Amino acid sequence: MEQEHAFLIFAITFGGFLALGIYGTLTRYNIGIKGKCIWKDEGKNIKPFFSHRYHVYGKPDLLYETDEGIVLIEYKSRGGKIYPSDIAQAKCAALAARDDGYNIHSIAVKTVANKHIEVLPESNDCLYEDIEQYIHAARAAKSGSFLPTAKDPGKCHGCGYKNSCNARLVA
Repeated sequence: MEQEHAFLIFAITFGGFLALGIYGTLTRYNIGIKGKCIWKDEGKNIKPFFSHRYHVYGKPDLLYETDEGIVLIEYKSRGGKIYPSDIAQAKCAALAARDDGYNIHSIAVKTVANKHIEVLPESNDCLYEDIEQYIHAARAAKSGSFLPTAKDPGKCHGCGYKNSCNARLVA
């Protein structure tokens, strides 16, 4: 009897943790897109997409197949606003994913508090032109060139180059 009781407690506890984990995953990406997940970033072992034509990489969080086409989802865990660079990052990932055979129709960028959904141009050249300034800025930053600051301490706080930036706004 005690073993049955202990097993029942274990089963209820395990089931609760499992349900919370599934709920957390679903609510994290819950941005109102109905479709089937066809690709998911599952960590370091998943390689980013790469466009040989435009020489850009991108690794979105999810790709969903919907009635309208494939939607690329980029989730930001912060509670604040969506920055233009977040949208550019998603567009860059879409460009790279298109070169790897995924015909990305639109992007969805979500923070805890906000979301941005945008249908992309069909032309890869038009999509590249839309984000070209961000690509050049990222390449310059990677090579160690000085870039103007974002004038937003929140943006600086999360920047990967803040420790080597001469004009950083936060310590």
